[in-house]
Amino acid sequence: HVDEAVIVVDKPAGLVTAPTPEASRGDLLDQLARKFGEVYLVHRLDLPTSGLLVFARTREANKKLGDAFKLHDVDREYRAVAVGEVGAQTIDRPIDRRRAVTHISPVEALPGATIVSCRLETGRTHQIRIHLAGIGHPLAGDRAHGGEVERAFRPRPPRPALHACVLGFAHPATGE
Repeated sequence: HVDEAVIVVDKPAGLVTAPTPEASRGDLLDQLARKFGEVYLVHRLDLPTSGLLVFARTREANKKLGDAFKLHDVDREYRAVAVGEVGAQTIDRPIDRRRAVTHISPVEALPGATIVSCRLETGRTHQIRIHLAGIGHPLAGDRAHGGEVERAFRPRPPRPALHACVLGFAHPATGE
């Protein structure tokens, strides 16, 4: 979606969201800026995570969206494949001494895994990955946080099985 205030993108896995110390060109922000001009980074997805991201096209939109993310006034849902049988629950465990809350709901049982819906109440780096691993149900394909449980899962996905599928926010210009 592109309008005068925002750009919403379905980021593929393996594409860097914004410049890093290792690479300052070719990332998604750079691609959008070359196509649309001034673009502001509002939030990020990890390199291996696919899904929805919003970018601002004006300073005012960036401020409003940034404030909405800081206040956790954004609806974010991810779909994930978690190893094992996962039931509905809320995980309220700090990450780096900061409050972190993830609401988990099973969507579909698979052999040896569960497709789950993860709704974020907060937004910490690797929050879903850390929370699921912390309850013994790491993401399939998550080599960083999965431990022995994830390594036993077959077939082993090439990346963490995580996709940002819902991104809801008040439009910074229209309020819709």
